[in-house]
Amino acid sequence: MTFKRNSILDGFRECGLVPYNPNIVLNKIQEYQPLTPLNRPSTPPDAQIWPPVTPLTAQSLEKQAIQLQNATPSRQTTLQEKFIKGALIQAKTAVQIQKDLSEYTAAERERKERRCRGQRQLQNGGVLYAEQARNMTKQREEEGGTQEMRAQKREQILRKELEDERRRTANLEWTIINGPLEEIED
Repeated sequence: MTFKRNSILDGFRECGLVPYNPNIVLNKIQEYQPLTPLNRPSTPPDAQIWPPVTPLTAQSLEKQAIQLQNATPSRQTTLQEKFIKGALIQAKTAVQIQKDLSEYTAAERERKERRCRGQRQLQNGGVLYAEQARNMTKQREEEGGTQEMRAQKREQILRKELEDERRRTANLEWTIINGPLEEIED
């Protein structure tokens, strides 16, 4: 589309800008407005109008518990049945999730262990016979142990350092609360 003088003036005239005429736009707005106010359905005063459904989420279970507390005696039995069914579904789902999580965790631990075991380099270049590989592995284990053994030793050292630090902190707290120990003279 090109910007010609006539097309621009026609556009201004359609919008009521030149010559100035706001009624053009106001009339178009009135055409699109409904003549009667919208009849929106109001929220029913009693939320018990709809038949109860089995709650499948914790949030819907909580809502149904509130409905159950406020229910009339005639609807209470139906709501209780649905509530119990939903609670059982939630409990079974939680048990299944815990089972899946423990299986996943065990599988992930096994994968990590396999990766650590399978990625040891024994020698660069040349031919390596099985007997030589066994001897090299045995020698490494005797010298420094496997990576896992070294990690366990490091963990023990760190645990000891942590315990020492806890003792120092406890002694310092005791000194702050009770004051320094007085030296006993012989």
